Amino acid sequence: MLLAAEIFLTITAWRRGWKAYALLPGGLTLLLGFLIGLSIGASGGSADSIPGATILLDIACVISLIIMSAKPRKQTVPQIQNSAIQLTEEPSEPQFLADTEDTLSPGGFQSRPRSELSV
Repeated sequence: MLLAAEIFLTITAWRRGWKAYALLPGGLTLLLGFLIGLSIGASGGSADSIPGATILLDIACVISLIIMSAKPRKQTVPQIQNSAIQLTEEPSEPQFLADTEDTLSPGGFQSRPRSELSV
């Protein structure tokens, strides 16, 4: 009966946004239960002490799954700021290189519009 509750709670937590994190409590319980059984068996202990140790793992698994099912996971959505370019002044008409001519003056080269050049 406890296994059915764990499966139901895992599915509920998955649907509440926890996705693969919902599988962690059951997987950790299974792994720790295996390690406890292995260590008790390797040390020569009896199999009668295994259920007492593993029931606490199952209760902890069910409690964590209940919490995950009751509280949906917070989604981290990147906040998009207003990145619109705001002009502080009116754009001027572009000046093309063909409209200017470099002249040599005492201060160095200067680019001036052709309309300002005297012939």
